Amino acid sequence: MNQLSKILILDDDVDLAGLIKIRLEGEGYELSVLHAPKDCLKEIYIFRPDLILLEKIVEALNYFSACEGVRN
Repeated sequence: MNQLSKILILDDDVDLAGLIKIRLEGEGYELSVLHAPKDCLKEIYIFRPDLILLEKIVEALNYFSACEGVRN
């Protein structure tokens, strides 16, 4: 298993997120994908990702706001 095994993808582009998910699952990663920031915090606490991939920074600010307060 990869050292970073769980990845959360936060992107409103359904097609792009789907392609990334397929590619990374093929490499053995466990993926969760969100297309809207409203459930971001809940998913982080439930899924406990090792890595979070955000879409480009302008749109990612909505995710940062939604996930504010996340700590180990």
